[in-house]
Parts: sequence; structure tokens; C-alpha cells
Amino acid sequence: MKQIYSINDINALIKLALETSSIEISYNKFCIALEKSIHTVFDKEEYIDEEEMTEQRYILKNVTLSFANKLYVEKNFLTK
Repeated sequence: MKQIYSINDINALIKLALETSSIEISYNKFCIALEKSIHTVFDKEEYIDEEEMTEQRYILKNVTLSFANKLYVEKNFLTK
């Protein structure tokens, strides 16, 4: 994530996640969202979230998708 967001940005995002969940739950949500984002981007599918789309969930989705998209572009275009 440091390649996309500054340390201050990451800190703010962690604080946002911890406003509604424990560290363990926030970490698990992040890991699930990141894995889903990577699969979605690399499989060229749409990211569909079955849960209620709160502002925090929407931010998490976009943070993980931004990382997955950067990874995809680097792997499939910039390193060729």
C-alpha cells in the first residue's frame, strides 16, 4: 500500500477502520477485500459486494481496488 498511499494516508485509513471494528476484525475485512479485489481485477470481473455499502466499506473497496489495479498494470504492461 505504501506505493499508492502515504504513511499518513494509511494511518488515517487504519483509524477509520478501527472506529467501527476491532483490530482483528478490521484486518480480516482488509484481507478479504484485498483478495477479492485482486481476483476481480485479474479475472476482469466486476467487484460485487453483497454486504451493505457503508462509507467505510466503500472506502475499503476503493483502497484495495486501487492496489489491485496498480498491480495489474505493473504485471501486465509496465514489466513487459
